[in-house]
Amino acid sequence: MKKYDLIYFCGDSWTVAFNTDGVLPEIQPTHTLFTYLVADHFKIPYLVNAKGGASNTWIQRQLYDNLPEVKKQYNNILCVVGYTCPTRQEIYYTKTGEADTLGENTCSK
Repeated sequence: MKKYDLIYFCGDSWTVAFNTDGVLPEIQPTHTLFTYLVADHFKIPYLVNAKGGASNTWIQRQLYDNLPEVKKQYNNILCVVGYTCPTRQEIYYTKTGEADTLGENTCSK
C-alpha cells in the first residue's frame, strides 16, 4: 500500500522548470523534470503548482487556497514546497486576485 496518493509540488521557476539537463521544459521533454522523476520513482500521481518569479507569499497563498480543493480528491498528500529567496516581494490585488512581483530578482546574484 502506498503511503501517499499524490505529490503536490508548489514553488517558483525551480519547481516548474528544473530538470536534469538544466534546460527549460518547453525545450526539454517532461520525463527529465525533477517533479516527474520524483513522482515516477515513487509511482505516485503528481500535481505541479508553480510559476517563474513567484514570491514566498505567492507560494504560501497557493498552499492555503488550493490544498483544500486538492484534499477533496486525495487523502494522503505529500507536499514538496520549493521556497524562493526572501528578496522577492509582491503586491497582491485583492479585487482581481492577481499578484505582481516587485523589485529586481536578486535570487541568483
